[in-house]
Amino acid sequence: MSSIRNISVDVASIRILQYLRTHNYDDCAIYINRLNSNTFRKILNTDLSIDILLAQLPFSIEIFEVIYSKIFIIDPDTFPLQILKPEQLISKMISIFSSAMHENISSIFTSSKFNEQYIDDEHILSNFASILRIISYVRPILFKRLLRQKEIIDECILYFEQRHSNITNISILRKSTSLTHINLKETLCHELESTIICCQQALHKLGTKTITMPRTSSSAYSTPSTPKKHNSIRTSTSVISSIATTSTTNSLDDIQNRLYQHTTILNSIEPYLSHSKLHTIINNLSYKVSIDKQILLAYAHIKTHEKQIPFGEPLLPLFKRFAFAYERI
Repeated sequence: MSSIRNISVDVASIRILQYLRTHNYDDCAIYINRLNSNTFRKILNTDLSIDILLAQLPFSIEIFEVIYSKIFIIDPDTFPLQILKPEQLISKMISIFSSAMHENISSIFTSSKFNEQYIDDEHILSNFASILRIISYVRPILFKRLLRQKEIIDECILYFEQRHSNITNISILRKSTSLTHINLKETLCHELESTIICCQQALHKLGTKTITMPRTSSSAYSTPSTPKKHNSIRTSTSVISSIATTSTTNSLDDIQNRLYQHTTILNSIEPYLSHSKLHTIINNLSYKVSIDKQILLAYAHIKTHEKQIPFGEPLLPLFKRFAFAYERI
């Protein structure tokens, strides 16, 4: 062991690369773990390609665990994020876990050089958990981002399931119009026309309404009030605006008169406006816009992990696969 720790950078690099070429990952991890920390850091900066290890995941996961642990122990505050690429590592593992939902993880790579490799799923999770603990320390914001992505995917899955749309809403990324869209447009047009008519009726009622101020006795209150002229007021838009701004005093008479005015106006126009469904339709439309944005955002997140998504692939099964993958992180 002492000879390995004192070995030169060149010799150690050749040995590591040989292990990787022959896919001898266990021995490679053991060898790296025995190397002097300073020696290995030099190898990492010059000779060892993290991209090669990323391409060989999940088989190289144990090597990643050794590398991350070894570098973290040296100095966690100078952890080389750009070299070790934790985001790419997590993204690759998410893709692997999503593929493993319906197939054994040992069949992820089908090329002949991996056919005889056996992968222990629990062993991978154990190695990956150790790596994640280190990443959570050196890059905590990454986990907040992943958590938000998982929440968005879950919201989309819930929407699909509630709408019973695991077949009909598959083409949500491809269809520009649908029967739902046409019905919504017709309903919205009808409600807008209905609301316009109701508003015109309310405006006419408001314009012809006469508000007579009630006569209040100042002796009825302990607080004296100044006498007021009680005359009929023909309401209009100018009258409504003046109600809120005419008086800044807060005597009991003022409050009583203000309440009477506001109640009279409300009772005049409310019957014409309370039947309008426009607000409900607008809220429904806003929700549809919001959930479609969420679906597209979730799909964009998935695309960062899964570059090759078949055209027209059903969204609900796709989202469920990646929700499963996120849960394993």
